Amino acid sequence: QQQRLNVLNRVFRHDVRTETNLIQGYAEQLRSDPTDERALSIIEESAERMLELSERTRTAGELFDPTEESESAPLTAAVDAAVAEARAVAPDARVEVGRVAAVPVPVVLEVVLGNLCTNAVGHNEADAPWMRIDTAVADGWVEVTVADDGPGIDPAEYDVLDRGTETPLRHGSGIGLWIVKWGVDHLGGQISFDEREPSGTVVTVCVPVDRSETPVADPDGEPPDPPLGDSAQTDAAGP
Repeated sequence: QQQRLNVLNRVFRHDVRTETNLIQGYAEQLRSDPTDERALSIIEESAERMLELSERTRTAGELFDPTEESESAPLTAAVDAAVAEARAVAPDARVEVGRVAAVPVPVVLEVVLGNLCTNAVGHNEADAPWMRIDTAVADGWVEVTVADDGPGIDPAEYDVLDRGTETPLRHGSGIGLWIVKWGVDHLGGQISFDEREPSGTVVTVCVPVDRSETPVADPDGEPPDPPLGDSAQTDAAGP
């Protein structure tokens, strides 16, 4: 919990400072030329990003409270919500969804997928970014793969996530990937990042089916080891 608070504090301060500097710079430009529509547009976009950052930070601070009762939702609903979030960020995105099993999953997975999908299209400068979601269920585990054709994720990002901390000189790209990491850890799952040829990223998340809704064969109540990378049949090659 303390680690999350420390990271949230660093990321929030870093991103707010970046956006504030941007707003101040273009506000000065507007003083010189009040008709500068581009400066006004940049300020509005920066303000929207700050509002989104505030909401994501609140989500990250509240989502993984161990005292809160866990809730479940159908995997289909979680995927639909993630796709809707992606389309809100990039209305022209080409989104493909494979067959989705009707199994219950913790609602935390919906937040994880939402952040993965918005990251997939939000960091892609193409006019019509491509993204595909595939799912598979095996032995009490749900595997979800999100593939995109974006610029890829800097290897330094993986290092930051693996270490679990941020330093003043080395920040990740934002709070989204931290929410993904914490959500998967909270669910006792696994996550992997792979490069996609010729460009893009393939992210695979593997978490247990919600065992409060679906009985697991193991008498001790623990599912088998996650079949990460083995069970999902994906079309990550894309268009």
